[in-house]
Amino acid sequence: MLKKMMLLALAVGALVAFAAPAVASAATIVDTGTKEAGETIDFTGEVGFAGELGGFKECIIHGTIHVSGETGEATVEITGHTCVGTGAFTACTVEEANTEPWDIHINAGDLTVTNVLIDGTNDANCGTFSPFGAGALENVDLAFPEITLTPASGTSLDSLAVSGSGKAILKNLGGVETSINASGSLGATEAGTWEIG
Repeated sequence: MLKKMMLLALAVGALVAFAAPAVASAATIVDTGTKEAGETIDFTGEVGFAGELGGFKECIIHGTIHVSGETGEATVEITGHTCVGTGAFTACTVEEANTEPWDIHINAGDLTVTNVLIDGTNDANCGTFSPFGAGALENVDLAFPEITLTPASGTSLDSLAVSGSGKAILKNLGGVETSINASGSLGATEAGTWEIG
C-alpha cells in the first residue's frame, strides 16, 4: 500500500512538473524594464480602410489595451477617433463610429483582435460620387473576424503593423456586403515601455 501511494505521489509530481511550464509560458504584455505584467497600455496611430473601389476612410485612433494580470486575457477599447473619407469617398464626413471593447489575444509574436465590429454613420451625401449613389453609404458597418497587430521590431509594442480583411455591410442598401481591408500602424504612447513577454 505504501509503495502504491509513493508511486501515485511521484506520478502527480511529474504531471505538475510538466504542466507548470505551460502556464508560465503564456504570453502577456509586460513592462520592458520590470517584466511585470501590464494592466493598461494606451496606444495611438492611423488605420485606413479600403474597399473594392479603392479608398474608403482613414482614421486616427486612440485606445487602451486592458490586460488581466492574473489570466493574461486582454480587451482593447477605442477611446477616441477622427475619420475622413478617402478615394471615391473623399466627400464623406464620418459622423459617428461606435465600437464595443474587443477581445485581444496575446500571441508569442503578435496580437490578434477578434470579432471587430465598427458601427459607422456617415453624412447623408456620402457615396454621391460612387456607383452606389447618394445616401447609400450613410450607415455602414465594418466587420472583421480578426485584425492582426505585428510588432515592427522584435516584441516591442512601440510600432505595430495593422492588417485584416473583412466586409463592409451597406445597411441603406438592404445589407449588401463588399470586401474591405484594414491597414496602418499603431503604437504604445509610452515608447520603450511595453513588449510581448
